[in-house]
Amino acid sequence: MTRLTTYDLTGNERNKLEALAGDIPYPRKRGAPYADFVVAARTAVASALDLSTLRLLDTLKNGACPPAPVSIENLPFDPNVRRGLVDPEGQERGKASDLSEALLVGFTALLGEPYGIASEGAGLVSNLSPKRSHLEGLTGLGARQELSPHVENAFARLLPGDRAPDGLALIGVSPEPGTGPGTLVSDGRAALELVGPKVEAILRDPEAFTIAKPERWRGEGGAAARPTAIVHGPSEAPSFVAAFYGDMLAARTKAGADALAAFRQAIDAVTIDVHVTPGRLVFIDNHRLLHGRRSFEARFDETGRPYRWVQRCFYTSTLRRFGEWPRIGDRVIDPRG
Repeated sequence: MTRLTTYDLTGNERNKLEALAGDIPYPRKRGAPYADFVVAARTAVASALDLSTLRLLDTLKNGACPPAPVSIENLPFDPNVRRGLVDPEGQERGKASDLSEALLVGFTALLGEPYGIASEGAGLVSNLSPKRSHLEGLTGLGARQELSPHVENAFARLLPGDRAPDGLALIGVSPEPGTGPGTLVSDGRAALELVGPKVEAILRDPEAFTIAKPERWRGEGGAAARPTAIVHGPSEAPSFVAAFYGDMLAARTKAGADALAAFRQAIDAVTIDVHVTPGRLVFIDNHRLLHGRRSFEARFDETGRPYRWVQRCFYTSTLRRFGEWPRIGDRVIDPRG
């Protein structure tokens, strides 16, 4: 089973985070540079945390076998934020301060280089809220269909230098009424233990499967699927290329199809639900873990604003991994360029 490691911040850490990070302005203009914001947010978060918390973050970044996933608890948040944005892809602020953006990016910057994808939102931080025109979509703006477990931008792992994120961070801003949808998190390592060595050997065949481009990246070239193995790397530290939704992943042989079905069954068996609510920040390792979102019937207020609002930021070891891909500003990458 996937194990969620939770870490509670002290009251002193919480108070210092609110004092140091609450007034850092987040750039919203398209193409604006984020360098000053990232430095300010990282400095504020690092200054507020105790040595034990910084040690945990260093283990996540550099440990040979770090815990995954990890939830940081007892973060400060604005209790007056009770709605999301009418257009999650727009540049509306929607709240009195940029505290959530500063915390999300500040913590993420202690693990790697924060960045955004141009097709995934308006800037460095992506807003994941239901959008009325996208409720059936298999994206962070959808709701009615389950977004099944996947590695983020799995196709990009096969590109020169590995252009998939090393991880992503999610922070709760406003909850869906009631329990709300769970974020699915599945430890691929635990799933491999269930399928056994014979199935794993097929999952490691570099010609047995294909992975397609993310739908939002597709242009005239369509899905442009590439051959791939599902499991890469040494057995003690495997990395995965998989996306169990839409037309993203396919087997090329009968043996591959059987192995893929067995792996999907194992993934489902080890999946847990993590509720990303205000006061919680969740780190998801994009090499070892798959993630997704339960389906739900999104609720909106009388002005058309959704209740659920989660924010996301990707991180990588270095922005140089994106090679020739153009940037909008300094930290928003355009893979379609």
